[in-house]
Amino acid sequence: MPTPNLPALQAYIESLVGGKFDAEPLVVSVGTSAKALVMGDMERVSLLMRNLGSANVYVNITAKVSAFNGILLAGSGGYVTLNPHDDFVLPGYGWWGVAASGTNNVLTMVVKRYNNG
Repeated sequence: MPTPNLPALQAYIESLVGGKFDAEPLVVSVGTSAKALVMGDMERVSLLMRNLGSANVYVNITAKVSAFNGILLAGSGGYVTLNPHDDFVLPGYGWWGVAASGTNNVLTMVVKRYNNG
């Protein structure tokens, strides 16, 4: 049962993830060489990666990410969201990005459960 007097969204997410959580937005500049967007963390229960730049960006769980083996984040707003319900362990892996050209900003939004251990 959610704790009374919590904001509705906070109570809902706490019931989903089994405890307290933190949401952390971060903008990472990605160029034509692979760059880490987030490090691996199995307490991460949700991950959003959104391309804020104009060129395509590709993401993958390996530093060998490329246009041929990455998930496309189209220029000017392309995104991917990952959660354990739909994607099992993928939100917990480290993710890398590479831009097709130039330097593009990628917004990452992480929801992480507090580690109670």
